[in-house]
Amino acid sequence: MKSIGDQLQSTLYGADVHLMAELFTFEFGEVTQRWTSADTDVVSGTTTWSSSGPGITKGRSRTRTGLQVDTIDITLIPGAATLAGTPILQAALQGSFDDVRVLVQRAYFSGSWGTVAGVVTDFDGRVVNVEPGSTRIDLTVKSLVASMSRAFPPRIVQVPCPYLLGDGPCGADLAPHTFGRVASSGSTTTVVNVGASTFTTDDLRIGTLSVTTGPMSGSVRTIVSNSQAATGITAVEVTPALPQVPASGTGVVLRRGCDHTLLRCSGTFSNIARFGGFPFAPSTDAGS
Repeated sequence: MKSIGDQLQSTLYGADVHLMAELFTFEFGEVTQRWTSADTDVVSGTTTWSSSGPGITKGRSRTRTGLQVDTIDITLIPGAATLAGTPILQAALQGSFDDVRVLVQRAYFSGSWGTVAGVVTDFDGRVVNVEPGSTRIDLTVKSLVASMSRAFPPRIVQVPCPYLLGDGPCGADLAPHTFGRVASSGSTTTVVNVGASTFTTDDLRIGTLSVTTGPMSGSVRTIVSNSQAATGITAVEVTPALPQVPASGTGVVLRRGCDHTLLRCSGTFSNIARFGGFPFAPSTDAGS
């Protein structure tokens, strides 16, 4: 049973008519958004739920006893509303609502919209499914009990680093490992010659080659290997093959790659402090 304060109790039981509004609190990564279904902002203490956000309604809810997972459906009508400057529908398509925590509450008013008699919590959970449409966004939210089924610990103990090179957890500065070059004569669709360079053999392996000028501008290929001829020309082998032979003078950008090993992280990128693997973890076939 949900407990309520004395003021709310007197509002609910002391009058035949009372006002009510749904309150929704979304905890995004770096910002918390509070919206209400009411036609006016709802203020309770120092907290404000805005009425100028997207249209929002609470749909079906399924409540079970014990450790069964409760669910609730929420519908957003984006309109012109934005999330951190991004249109709500676009933010949903980009994954901004994935796994967001949602608190659903109900506010009761005594006499007028300006006086909140009390707030009751209806639901607390995380978004597990987002279905953006042309004019609406449907969210399925599961109670926090569902978190009990998550893998623990959340990170897998493995030798290689799980992070993507240059992403937030990795944090490697890629500027010193990115090189603008120009294709030279003798290139093919799978081997691009980039003129005199000082790369060591396979220094660029599993990195990327991006074409920046000409008809293939925007094409990105994975570097298989690189080698340097006696003339100083660096031959960069890529996969899959480019759609055509790059003409001499075509601009390309070369970027080193990472094989997610401790040696590469420390030796090439000097980023050992952020290495996310467990290089000294025992193998799965280690004896007991």
